[in-house]
Amino acid sequence: MTSKLIKRVKSLLFVYLISITICACASVPENNITSEGASEENTIAEESVVEATAIPTHKLYFDVSVNIPEDIYSEHDIKIFLDGNEYHSFTTSEYYTELSDVEEGTHSLSFFYDDNQLSGNEYSFDLTKESSICFSIDYQEDLIISPIEIKDTIADSAISYPDVVGLSLIDALNKLDSLHFVNIIYNSNNDSNILDTSDWEIESQNIKPGDLIDKAARIELTCKKVFHQLYFDLSFDQNLFLATYDIDVYLDGNMIDTIPHGKSFTYLTKVKEGNHEVIFYKNTNHDVKSSKNLNISTDSTLIGRLHSNNNDIELNDFIVKDTIDNTSFEIVNVTGMPLDKALSTLGSIGFINLSEEPSGEIWSRSNWVVISQSVNAGEVKDKNTPITLSCMKKTDYLSKYYLKLTIPDAINRSEEMNNTIRFVDYLQNAYMDNKVSNMSSVEQQKWIVKQASYEDEFIKLSFIYTGNIEMPDLISKNLDVAFKTMTDKGFSSVEAIADDGSIIWDNSKWKVIKQSIEAGSPVNANGKITLTVTSNVTSTSTSSSDNKPKSEDKTTSTNNSSAEKSSDDKGLFYTTNDKSTYKNGNSGVYAYRRNGKNYDLYIIIDFDEGAVYDFMDGNGDITCTKGYIKSGDLNSVLIVTYYDGADSWESGYCFAWKNQPDHLKYQIDASDSTQFDYYATSLKSALKIKDTKTIITD
Repeated sequence: MTSKLIKRVKSLLFVYLISITICACASVPENNITSEGASEENTIAEESVVEATAIPTHKLYFDVSVNIPEDIYSEHDIKIFLDGNEYHSFTTSEYYTELSDVEEGTHSLSFFYDDNQLSGNEYSFDLTKESSICFSIDYQEDLIISPIEIKDTIADSAISYPDVVGLSLIDALNKLDSLHFVNIIYNSNNDSNILDTSDWEIESQNIKPGDLIDKAARIELTCKKVFHQLYFDLSFDQNLFLATYDIDVYLDGNMIDTIPHGKSFTYLTKVKEGNHEVIFYKNTNHDVKSSKNLNISTDSTLIGRLHSNNNDIELNDFIVKDTIDNTSFEIVNVTGMPLDKALSTLGSIGFINLSEEPSGEIWSRSNWVVISQSVNAGEVKDKNTPITLSCMKKTDYLSKYYLKLTIPDAINRSEEMNNTIRFVDYLQNAYMDNKVSNMSSVEQQKWIVKQASYEDEFIKLSFIYTGNIEMPDLISKNLDVAFKTMTDKGFSSVEAIADDGSIIWDNSKWKVIKQSIEAGSPVNANGKITLTVTSNVTSTSTSSSDNKPKSEDKTTSTNNSSAEKSSDDKGLFYTTNDKSTYKNGNSGVYAYRRNGKNYDLYIIIDFDEGAVYDFMDGNGDITCTKGYIKSGDLNSVLIVTYYDGADSWESGYCFAWKNQPDHLKYQIDASDSTQFDYYATSLKSALKIKDTKTIITD
């Protein structure tokens, strides 16, 4: 009970006694009592009053857990009232306990916040014996009072303090907690941080064992570190034939692990300060062994190189460093990267136990892409943690994840797959990154991926437009002009058929006489459009399939100003044939090139092998597509079959003019009549570039 409450009780008792005495005196008749008799009766009355007001008291122990932010106290008053009188004002969030003498009887407890009583938190209790009143006060935008519990004990006000010197810190804390102590402070004896309480031992304490103290009394423990980390960082030489056994590792007589032959070994453990022994055994015969004695007084690293012999184990360059360097690193996301770059990235961070899947199938890592990793990005792992990278061939990866996507979907996919992409206009063969950034989202939906390839650190996506475009009038135009008009406008699926059913190779020799879509009509840019053409060569002209026009004899197409000179001027640099066979177009090997704005395209036709090789140079693509000769020759049409998994298609190749092998025409497939011009190039150079590529056969 507070002093204010005691004084108030005494004051009321005094007033009460005086009132009783006065009343007693007034009730006795003045003539019927002597002064002596009156004195005796007054004395009896006073004794009766004192005896009647002697109310017993009991010990009341307040046991309160306080969880209030410290800054609240500077702005608000938080108080406990007992029987309508202030009992305690909170000024700190330390655990609150107080032991008082309180009269027996019924009492009320209430709480005030800034002089306002908290409604719904009044509590009434009967005190008949020494008791504890237990609750907690929290603050979450307002005061929260937990349900109040009355216990018939005040044992926590006087607890016998134990001796914890020599115990581990974790055991000492558990013991003190079991005795209900709530205010325990511990520090190291050298100002270092205590991270693991099991590594430390109690060196001294501020309370004498056996002292009776309140549960909230401040207990200070000083600790010394007795356990230290020991990190094994060992390499193991790999033998190709002899002594290729594994090694069992023992520390102080206990086996900790087996090191596979030729593998690195890392292991983190905890040892008590002092001397220790590490023994390395041949796993199939423990008679073959080597040992190393260690004296550990701080966190340490055991570094060395193991070498296995038939009859002994060499311990080379073994040292104990009085520190542990950074041995764990954060995993980064390598999905979407070419495998060679992914391995390089993880290796540069410090990871040493890397593998890839499918194992045994990956020959050129640069041709594979990582699609998943066994350890998630963001996790912190030991440098020797096994990390497996699951991979897919680049061509399969690009086909599965990018072909036919719209621009927004391609952007989302690149973020999901951890790729960086570049945007290319397929028809114009030019980058369109700026164009894409200025497109509306609606317009972006109208572009879809036609082709995908890797270029250095990027994935290059070539898009075609699928929105509506007004159909131009192509009637009477030469086919080459008509094709260029359609390409410039953005049409990507235009074919031509001859009115007489013949094969079209030189577009400049044909004229459009019919178009499948009427001029002026809106049409999907990727929709199929058919142009019917007729030959515009007069009957007196030499057949386009027999001879090259004289005006073309010593010049090349204006579409390829950097093309090589003809074979007649420069020799047979583009073929293995000699002058007696090179015009036949059915034997030996030929090389052709088409110059692009950013890279060159090559075709090698190998009749000896029965194959055609198609590849690019200058864009970072390292693949080369292989097709198989089906029929024909280059003076008519050479039909070549290509495969992509279960799909296949046929392409056509021929000399632009009969018996003139320095200019090649190439049509991708029968459904797309677009033809591409290739020109003779150095066979030696082309083969050298081809040898750097990975051949894709299916």
